[in-house]
Amino acid sequence: MVLARDANHAATLDALLWREPVESFIPHSRWQEGTTQEGMAGVDEVLIVEQVPLLPDYGVLINLQEEVPVAFARFLRLIE
Repeated sequence: MVLARDANHAATLDALLWREPVESFIPHSRWQEGTTQEGMAGVDEVLIVEQVPLLPDYGVLINLQEEVPVAFARFLRLIE
């Protein structure tokens, strides 16, 4: 999971990841408000968010914000 600074930053990250060559493409998506835990079942991709959603089973949080999010303890690793 990548925690972007804001919506513009998330959109920029999303656009940059789509520019990667096919052989080095990183599967990713932007978090959609209202997506449920069941809707994310089986999803194995980088999730770009502006706030940490209440989803379990994300092992790594890449924090690009200025502050450490309150929910960081839910992750196995925090990368800043």
